[in-house]
Amino acid sequence: MLRDVDRATLASGAYDDAFKPAMRAGVCRQALMAPVWFFAVLGVWSVSAGRMPATDRGGWALATIVAGALSGVLVLTESQTETFRRRSLRAAERDGARGLACTGTIVVEMTGQRLVYQDAWTRSEFVWPVVASVAVLRGYVVITTLTRRMIVIPAAAVPAPVTPDELGGCVLRLREEAGGAEELVLSHLREGEHRCPSCGYELAGARSVTCPECGRRLTIEDLGG
Repeated sequence: MLRDVDRATLASGAYDDAFKPAMRAGVCRQALMAPVWFFAVLGVWSVSAGRMPATDRGGWALATIVAGALSGVLVLTESQTETFRRRSLRAAERDGARGLACTGTIVVEMTGQRLVYQDAWTRSEFVWPVVASVAVLRGYVVITTLTRRMIVIPAAAVPAPVTPDELGGCVLRLREEAGGAEELVLSHLREGEHRCPSCGYELAGARSVTCPECGRRLTIEDLGG
């Protein structure tokens, strides 16, 4: 079951942000390989033609074109999110679920104030404004939080007559009733000392998610939440 969840979340794009560092590294790696392809093509051409590479203008031109085209294709491939999705899906098929394994019963409780998740090892509580998104993926309800936690509820575990889509809608409604992301920002402003990341204005006692000095709309990421 957890393996299916991992594959479904990978295919849906839930992990796309985690791929970005590997994508940048792949693009740089393939760009740096361009000189290698150039000299490899030049060497093969010169050997087959029986000419010295230094005086073979045709070989240089061919090597430049082939190396440029090959590097361009490889760089484009490495810059595609879909490339890393496919690689991760193959790894999930080979290695099984990653980071979602848990033994024992998983209990998810929803109240008017918070979402509670408990498994064999941990118990976590999330106030509703911390919920970032809800999605129904191939028989699972996946709740993602602003703190990068993922709570997975099998559709079969949703009590009748509630449907997975209705459960997702309920989660979003509770989040909005609790003030949504704005309330989470305001609670952080009330609890600690923060400055606007744009102008440095002291935000202590602020009653709005907009900086009164420069007008920047604050997010939870701006406050280190």
